[in-house]
Amino acid sequence: MVGFTDIDPFVLSLLDGKFHVSEGALEAAIIMASGSNNLLKAGYAVGLSRNPVLYLSAGWLALTFLLSVAWAQLILR
Repeated sequence: MVGFTDIDPFVLSLLDGKFHVSEGALEAAIIMASGSNNLLKAGYAVGLSRNPVLYLSAGWLALTFLLSVAWAQLILR
């Protein structure tokens, strides 16, 4: 679950230098963590909001998740 709800510890642990992975893998992991965090925020907006206008914001956040998945796939190729 680390990296899904709070990405800061995840990113800092990746950049600590103890993991021997390529730069592309690091970039993809950070982008995916950021995207999943946006998806969680979209879930909060839909689940906790009583204002239908915020559904548009949730949609944009969900879209950024999908874009981050696509971008991470491009990096890993």
